Amino acid sequence: MQIADAFKPIQYFDINPTGRDYVVGDIHGYWDLVSRLMDSVDFDGSADRLFCTGDLIDRGPQSDKVLDYLDKPYFHSVCGNHEEMLLSVHAEGNTDADIDLNATYNGFEWYRGIDDLDRMLIAIELAKLPLLIQIATHHGTIGIAHADIPYPLDWQQLIAALSNRASREKTVEAVIWGESRLQHQLTPEKTVGAIDHVYLGHVHMGKAMFKVGNIRYIDPDFHGWAMATPKKRKRATAPYMVQIQPEVRVISL
Repeated sequence: MQIADAFKPIQYFDINPTGRDYVVGDIHGYWDLVSRLMDSVDFDGSADRLFCTGDLIDRGPQSDKVLDYLDKPYFHSVCGNHEEMLLSVHAEGNTDADIDLNATYNGFEWYRGIDDLDRMLIAIELAKLPLLIQIATHHGTIGIAHADIPYPLDWQQLIAALSNRASREKTVEAVIWGESRLQHQLTPEKTVGAIDHVYLGHVHMGKAMFKVGNIRYIDPDFHGWAMATPKKRKRATAPYMVQIQPEVRVISL
């Protein structure tokens, strides 16, 4: 089975009747920053929901805590390219060569330190992640993907392409690795049709909620901020997430 076949195309969420909804960009193992953001809004796990653009793992020091969050009923994420890379390494037998290569280039050091059982459990849960999330809100329908809505597809065409075996593998790669919408950001067709708002991660744009048509790029670069000197942090974008329901606003540390 191809890795692309492991992921379900989309997961749907009805409007939140009692709480608030938030979306956070690529976490990359910085669960402490996520926890601080949640605490800053008095996040209520019994009513509120937190969505994510994927890349839950790698680079950050708490990557091995990913199962703790995936087990939370309020936390929902799409698959990112780092989840796909881990699943590829796992499918190939977790060879030392593959792990070393990804540790060098992709922040895989944490994976060396966990045992085979934890590796298997993490792979099982990551394989359950959808490629897209769709959320009903009071101010329109929101879509979440990791990297791209492949140009020029609209939202419904993308769902169909992910559900079609003939186009699935190419489309999955585009959704979790692509940047076609950024390449067309100056064209009249930059807006994604058949959806009101889209949130993407993958690319840090140097500011909170960078807008291209109806797309919001929200990769917060937690790793870059955590590694920066205090002087550079003052000039960097502070860690943030976005409240999307009942109102839209940026929440920063």
